[in-house]
Amino acid sequence: EMRGHARATYRHYREKLFSLSTEDYPSGETALPSAALETLFNNSETGYLILSTGYAIQKFNQPAQHWAQLSFGVLLKEKLNFKQLLETARFDGFAPFAEKVLSGSKLSYETNCINHEGQKTWFKINAQTLRDKSGICITVHDITAAKNAEEEIKKLNSELDERVKMRTNELEEANNAL
Repeated sequence: EMRGHARATYRHYREKLFSLSTEDYPSGETALPSAALETLFNNSETGYLILSTGYAIQKFNQPAQHWAQLSFGVLLKEKLNFKQLLETARFDGFAPFAEKVLSGSKLSYETNCINHEGQKTWFKINAQTLRDKSGICITVHDITAAKNAEEEIKKLNSELDERVKMRTNELEEANNAL
């Protein structure tokens, strides 16, 4: 029960993160105090990258910086234009992506890149407009462990299928010999 409450509280605060405001909400609640919001933002395992409608980097945390470095080889810095930063890294797919998000679409995709140890690092990227339509919030989740587990399950299933085929052939041969 306590876990469920903690998850609900986390979701509640995360929802409020998208507003980035201290104004009252329609329900009469007040937004999170900026210090609490800052703590949540900076201590999350989820990467957050907040962009203005003109793609200027307004805010980001360490997991978002990690993703940008691995995926594009760029360092994030507040007030830099994210679109131009990616263009210098020869990544031209951002503009159509950002335009869809700014038009109201919520986008989600999975991607991978090779880390400095030569292994794949997987990310799930979600993007949506901020509640007040003043920009874009991109969330980044490292899903490497889940992807590695999926691959291990596929490998084990394949090995099991092969063993079943071999055993079936052995039994058929033994049956034919009788």
